[in-house]
Amino acid sequence: MSPTTIVLLIVLGIIAAAVIIPWLVNRIRLIANPGFYQQKVIMITGASRGIGRELALSFAAHGANLVLAARSVDELHAVAAECREKHPDTDILIIPTDVTEKAQLQNLVDSALKHFGQIDILINNAGIRQGGQFVESTMKELEVNLVAPLNLTQIALPGMFERHAGTIVNIASAAGRLAEPHFVMYGVSKHGMIGFGDGLRRELYGTRVRVITVKLDFINTDMVTEIGPSYRRMGMPMLSTKRVARRVLSGIALGKNYINVGWLSSFAAQIGVIAPWVIDIYFRLFMPKEFAEAAKRQFSE
Repeated sequence: MSPTTIVLLIVLGIIAAAVIIPWLVNRIRLIANPGFYQQKVIMITGASRGIGRELALSFAAHGANLVLAARSVDELHAVAAECREKHPDTDILIIPTDVTEKAQLQNLVDSALKHFGQIDILINNAGIRQGGQFVESTMKELEVNLVAPLNLTQIALPGMFERHAGTIVNIASAAGRLAEPHFVMYGVSKHGMIGFGDGLRRELYGTRVRVITVKLDFINTDMVTEIGPSYRRMGMPMLSTKRVARRVLSGIALGKNYINVGWLSSFAAQIGVIAPWVIDIYFRLFMPKEFAEAAKRQFSE
């Protein structure tokens, strides 16, 4: 065996060990603590469908109690019924909430504290996505995707400080690092969520209140119903909500600061920071002609 081959095998072995050993350690940690979510109180905004619904189902399956918030009462009740099928003993509080109304956010937290006495994990998940030209954009995405989580976190934090325990989970997106044309306001809102999570995590160091930022690739929900085919033509994968839920639950239990779901949220996003011109060229070369029209039709609330 030549020296070059030996060196190559050693390098490959080191890479394999660097990947496999942390994975095994994490699996062992998760297996060793199967009751991590048992009786914890989880508040989820945007819980009526998509990622919020899947998170609610997953937390319920692990024995957590839930506070579900969204605007649609009927959809919330449907999600609650599904959760009880997975875990009949789950205590579920449904609070119809418009997250853009600060008084309703205060009611959400007050109602949860009155019913459960605490909020262990707050998941800022509610979001909308509206495509189109920037000159025609409104501030709605900023109000729902960014301002609402800021307001709700401010309201929920004092109770966590009192208990010296709690976790804030902010659902962000790869779009926060790879802002797209025709979805400028969405990218701005998610960029703000990443900055919010970073700053707050550093501010709360030593308080025993954790802050976790979840950066997602494009997920197969109603946020991509119109633009999804264009993404696929550009080579962008559509991930399932089940995969998101698995990664979020394991990431929280493992105490991670960042949870990246999909390669765009890590590899491509880093390219966008180090060499943004590469992403510029990518969009110029691979963005389909129908992208702008499809983006204009993309409207999810």
